[in-house]
Amino acid sequence: MTALSALSTDNESLAMAAYHESIRAFDLDVLELSFPKLRRPKDVEHSCDEADCRICAPLSQATLEKIRHYVCLMYRLITEQDAREHVDDFKSNKWLLDYELALEAVDTPVREGGSVKAREKKQRLQVLAQLCDAVHTDEYLELAAAYRKVVDQLPGDDPDDRPAPETKAEAEKDLQRIRAALRAEWEAMDGPLDPERMDNLLYCATVFGMGADDSFAPIRTDWWRASYLPDREVPGIGKPGNLIEITDDEVWLRVPSCSKEPQNSCEINVGHDSPLLADILRRYRDIALAQNDGFLFRPCGMPARKSRRPRAMMKLLRPGPCPHENQCTRCHETFRCGKNGRRLCQCTEAGKRARPDCGSWCGPGCGHYTNLMGRHKRVCAALGNVQEREELAASMGTTKAQMERYGNGSGSVGQ
Repeated sequence: MTALSALSTDNESLAMAAYHESIRAFDLDVLELSFPKLRRPKDVEHSCDEADCRICAPLSQATLEKIRHYVCLMYRLITEQDAREHVDDFKSNKWLLDYELALEAVDTPVREGGSVKAREKKQRLQVLAQLCDAVHTDEYLELAAAYRKVVDQLPGDDPDDRPAPETKAEAEKDLQRIRAALRAEWEAMDGPLDPERMDNLLYCATVFGMGADDSFAPIRTDWWRASYLPDREVPGIGKPGNLIEITDDEVWLRVPSCSKEPQNSCEINVGHDSPLLADILRRYRDIALAQNDGFLFRPCGMPARKSRRPRAMMKLLRPGPCPHENQCTRCHETFRCGKNGRRLCQCTEAGKRARPDCGSWCGPGCGHYTNLMGRHKRVCAALGNVQEREELAASMGTTKAQMERYGNGSGSVGQ
């Protein structure tokens, strides 16, 4: 060994010793987001003055909150205690030493009847290994290596391990339920029409149709910019409006310029595809002219417009009361009260957005599956004459891939 190589080895040893000493001396407090920046052996000697250096930069707030979330979760699964209620026991880190119990906790679902996928198991074990590294005594470093060995042995997520898609028959059955709910809402409107209720009804009816035998399945849902008056521009958006043309015998939606493909246009015979919807459009005309400046829906900005239709669907088309009332549908924890009325849960502590409402993330197993916009796209293949809609798509310059995305549901529904 040359003198230069020996000096280099000594420098590496000194840097490694300084690193180990700094980690052991660090004021570790997971609950208060105080966690050391762990380094790989090859990065121990690295130092620079770059502000955005990935190695030198401290842990981000999101990373710290994620570590806290998983550490607190594993403590609860291992000890059946809350970390904030047993702070001293939690901070002692002795609960990490029960290796067998920790491995059992890795496979324990958060809620009864649930399951833990391979990716989640790896994340749970990795955070335990990180905490052992942060404690940094010989005993805990050996335990960290044991946890990481198990992580390396775990299989990856199986892409085929997904819930089976709903069948076309199941999708069609729910479409009939949706249309029945819309007809019931229409029949419940006795006397003068309530503009707010009509707004919600029309947001849903123009997507799904109303009659049990409707062939209504528009390739584009361009009703949001429809007007009873010709040559209108949608306020606040600057897009040309579509015309609802009413004659003695027919009701048409004429789209002179598609919102996604401005060079294309199309026309939908509403009276033929959905007679009941056509009758409602006739009856609603006077209200729209008087209160909405001729537009089918109340004029508003794009952010509000994008939220109105999902809200209308949740209000009218859900199959029943939400089974997750006052719970986060991501972590399944009952909300706690926070400052200024904020609802807190494990997700908010980890820096994630809480999910207080049922939605597409609940999945079919929830029994309250309400991905309604996706439902429209999946059942379109069963509505009306597919060949006619394919010809319409071709005349609009729409490719097969775009047709599958916007209309015919190909590949989305099992046979």
